[in-house]
Amino acid sequence: MIWHQQWQEVLFLHFPIATDVLTPRLPRSLEVELFEGQAWLTYVFFRLKLRAAGVPFLAGLSELIESNLVELNVRTYVRHHGESGIYFLRMYTDNRPAILASRLLTPLCYERAAMIDRRRTSGAGRIECRPAALRGASLSADVEIAAPQTKPLPGSLDSWLVERYRLFVQPSTGPMLTATVEHPPWLISPVRLPDVHDSLSRALGLFLPRARLMAHYSPGVHARFNAFQRAGSEFRS
Repeated sequence: MIWHQQWQEVLFLHFPIATDVLTPRLPRSLEVELFEGQAWLTYVFFRLKLRAAGVPFLAGLSELIESNLVELNVRTYVRHHGESGIYFLRMYTDNRPAILASRLLTPLCYERAAMIDRRRTSGAGRIECRPAALRGASLSADVEIAAPQTKPLPGSLDSWLVERYRLFVQPSTGPMLTATVEHPPWLISPVRLPDVHDSLSRALGLFLPRARLMAHYSPGVHARFNAFQRAGSEFRS
């Protein structure tokens, strides 16, 4: 199934992370991708509007497959059989129909969380995510936009982190799946974070050095999320 999506008010929080922390959390057919020898993990907090392509309105069904939601992805950067992409360690939203639809119609697995988005249209304000299954764990931040939007420079770390057009998913049974997205290049701004609280990473068993946190903001993009297909053959023994 193909989806038309609008990713709005996108906040990226990037952390360097040790490769040996990530590797046990990945399917065996994936390897950690590095930028100049360093692995990275990113929180992506955004508003999502989506609809399934070519599906007529049907009462009840359309409520499941046409959704507006606030979402937090916990993602890292991987390679599969020589192809670069991203892999979601966690996906959180407060939209119950979207959670159900994702489980019925896609191999993605959203988890329920209380989501707060008090940002203005400029991107400044406060965000928060409190996963239901991780009592007491949360991610929150006060956000200030530090400069106008620009395209990241080709070959830069900024570009490597945000310009990602392939996703890998490992279902509970069956082969590795992949999907591509199509959208214009990102326009991003550097971000100041006067206050950040992250007990979510500790609850997930991750070790993220806040002192080396990088952050970007984008007003968003319109994207076409193509259908999942079987990925290439596995290459780990």
